[in-house]
Amino acid sequence: MSVVTLHILFVLGAAVYLRNYVTDFGTYVSTLAVFLPVFGAYVGIVVQDLGVERQRSTKKASSAFVYIVFALLAAYCVGIIFVVTGFTSGFIVDEQSLPAAVAAVETAFGAFLTTCFFKLFKDESKST
Repeated sequence: MSVVTLHILFVLGAAVYLRNYVTDFGTYVSTLAVFLPVFGAYVGIVVQDLGVERQRSTKKASSAFVYIVFALLAAYCVGIIFVVTGFTSGFIVDEQSLPAAVAAVETAFGAFLTTCFFKLFKDESKST
């Protein structure tokens, strides 16, 4: 659940930061909308786990897996920070290409993080 909270805080921080630099409101909204698919995957899997598996208290993740997930989240945050600061510093010149740059980072890290979360919260008894 803490990964979802970190992602919410990170997206809110990016939204506040970008508000001062993006002049076109449509570009601003489309850039922030890119964050939603990965966020939706996090929330969907966590809510499913809380609703379906509430009575089962033995579910645990190995510490190595938790470290990997947090390392991937950190790498994802660094990638987004690189794109956002690249835009504000002039590395990404065109404002219209900002959503595509954010989408590239979301796609790269989001797919792997979603797979990790699915494997973490997958109910093994239903897979047979």
